[in-house]
Amino acid sequence: MQTPPGRTGDEARIGGPRVRAGMSVRKHKALSELRVRLEKGDLRVIVDRTCPIAELVEAHRYVDTGRRTGNVVITVPAG
Repeated sequence: MQTPPGRTGDEARIGGPRVRAGMSVRKHKALSELRVRLEKGDLRVIVDRTCPIAELVEAHRYVDTGRRTGNVVITVPAG
């Protein structure tokens, strides 16, 4: 697919309006610093539970209870 004139190629057509993806330099730097800290073991990710996308509503309900002790990860099948 060819990039239309005046576009950078970062945009995607989703349901009509144009969506531009990107990240500010400040956020990019912060994410890079987080990656370094994760790799060094200074940070760790705590996952409370993992739920398939089919259970998204239940996962949101669980988060809304305030009982979660870590992140709730939603899994999406490949393909």
